[in-house]
Amino acid sequence: MRFADKVTFVKKVKSHYDFDEGEEVDGGEVDTDRMAKVTTPVKENRDEIMGSQKTDQIIIHLKNRYKDSYDLLKWKDHSYFFVNQTVVGNRQIIYMRGDSNGSQA
Repeated sequence: MRFADKVTFVKKVKSHYDFDEGEEVDGGEVDTDRMAKVTTPVKENRDEIMGSQKTDQIIIHLKNRYKDSYDLLKWKDHSYFFVNQTVVGNRQIIYMRGDSNGSQA
């Protein structure tokens, strides 16, 4: 399996008070890029794991587990959200669902 697809895990940072500026500042986002194998689920498996809703669904295969928390994943200018995951040894398989309204990241 080739891990040739670049995916970005995005964690949103809470706003905080900046003493130097003297005001509340937006925390922004922290992006972490990883190489993965991205696939789409087979219809039978998709319905069983994610339901039969009309959304973009992908499966992320990582060679090394991603252990940090994240709010969403970006791939090919689309946002995807966590549904489920499986860990086998050091490998991680993450099931993701796209934004239901079709908006892009």
